[in-house]
Amino acid sequence: MLVRSRLYVHAAAAAVAMLAFLAVAAGSAWSLPLYLGNIGNFQIRADEIEGEQFALALAVDENSGENGGALPVGEITMSRTSIDGLLLEKEFDSSALLGSAGSGPYRLSISTNGPTSIRGLGLNVAGLCADSITFGPGFAVDGKGAGTADVTDDLSLESSTIVLGSPGIEATYLTTDTITLEGIRIDIREGAHQPAPCARS
Repeated sequence: MLVRSRLYVHAAAAAVAMLAFLAVAAGSAWSLPLYLGNIGNFQIRADEIEGEQFALALAVDENSGENGGALPVGEITMSRTSIDGLLLEKEFDSSALLGSAGSGPYRLSISTNGPTSIRGLGLNVAGLCADSITFGPGFAVDGKGAGTADVTDDLSLESSTIVLGSPGIEATYLTTDTITLEGIRIDIREGAHQPAPCARS
């Protein structure tokens, strides 16, 4: 925690309370539904993500573009997802909270030191990279809507399973039927978000 004054403590605590409530509503077992959206882009990194019944389609996120406008995204769904080494971060400008006392960008960091299990994942992504991607049986690409007025029909991908090695995801929306987090930690960290290694090359 990098908080330099009592004012910083209160402002940082307010940011944590607001975003953490959206990300991990109070629950003793940390197994709960989750909704995270309408806060602009946020970053997800992991050591590995495994999913079942993977599907990707083009979509439009109505609230996550610049100044709250529409943003084209990839809409991902998976019936079951397992994540090792989850790190979710949302960057914010400290001057928006502290005025002239602010000192540049900070980020809310939510991490786990155990596995994360998800049922019913919905994830809108503005960007995604990974060191490796492995699709299972039933991998299919469908471009039947290409050339039509509705661009969301232009492309879709499906696979029975998917494994992403060291992925970096720029997300705009995340929802789950349930999510179970083990060893969760929430921090306020100084400085801008650092892109995943796969996004730096």
